Amino acid sequence: MIISQQQYNWRYGVPTPYQLKNSEPILTIHKIDHDSIDFYVLTCTRKSESSIPLKGKVIICHGYSEHSLMYLRLMEFLLSLGYESLIYDQRGCGRTSLGKDRGDSGDSQEVVVNDMSRMIEEFFDIDIEPQDRTITYNLIGHSMGGGIVLTYLNSGRYKDLINNAIVSCPLIKPHKSLEPHSFIYFIFIYFAYYFPKMRYFGQIPKHYQELKSLTSSPEWQEYLYTELLCRNGGTFGQLSHMMQRGKALLSADLDYNPNLNLLILQSNSDLIVSAEAVESFYNRLKLKKKSFIKINGHHALFIETDQIFNEISKIIEVFLK
Repeated sequence: MIISQQQYNWRYGVPTPYQLKNSEPILTIHKIDHDSIDFYVLTCTRKSESSIPLKGKVIICHGYSEHSLMYLRLMEFLLSLGYESLIYDQRGCGRTSLGKDRGDSGDSQEVVVNDMSRMIEEFFDIDIEPQDRTITYNLIGHSMGGGIVLTYLNSGRYKDLINNAIVSCPLIKPHKSLEPHSFIYFIFIYFAYYFPKMRYFGQIPKHYQELKSLTSSPEWQEYLYTELLCRNGGTFGQLSHMMQRGKALLSADLDYNPNLNLLILQSNSDLIVSAEAVESFYNRLKLKKKSFIKINGHHALFIETDQIFNEISKIIEVFLK
């Protein structure tokens, strides 16, 4: 039965379909002040008596219309490998930017890159020289967050501190079904330039199953549909910034640390981003260690079914070793 939006019980900040499976993680929610914004931050760390040796720290950058609590399964898995993690609701997203600030990603596409630097200063020991460090520093990003991570690794203030990076279906170019006609794109850029904070509302699905282009998990489909923190409420400026970052990754000169280890996970059934564009970017990279692996899942790989996530987790475990 299709339930109308008026009949559906909208929810705010409700538990996600994934619940922690053991008592090892210590989850801490706090705020980080940066650029006159209080960023909502979630960390997942070990207990003091933990038998798991600390191997590294990870900063996670979520996707468009996502928020921190959607990544608990990934954070718990990383901790089981010895990696503590931090994720933050990005500028314009989640609990960091509610109400009128929803979708406001700053004056330029560089702003969110600087936000990442602030998180690195908070979570990584940036004053320790690389040769004296006993753990690795790592970045993970999905979709919009994947584009931010790839941009950061090219131009971010602390890009040379990063040992490993993992991106899932990075938004470099929209899927051809979502790519606007050249005239529509011109109008969009015009509005984005002159009215960056004008809100853009995409077509809202009538039923949660219409979100199956994002994940094949019915539980996560329903969550994305009913959770208000996941509702589409972006601005023309935010969408323009995402497209600018992707365009630069395909055309501008790349200045990656050649010692960086990079893993790109790309869905075989992605209807959100162009898999061809992601692979084209990957081929431009001159890195000693890089991997491009296709996954039989939908776009949001980190909130896919347990079977698909288990496949991804094995790939990540091998990569981090």
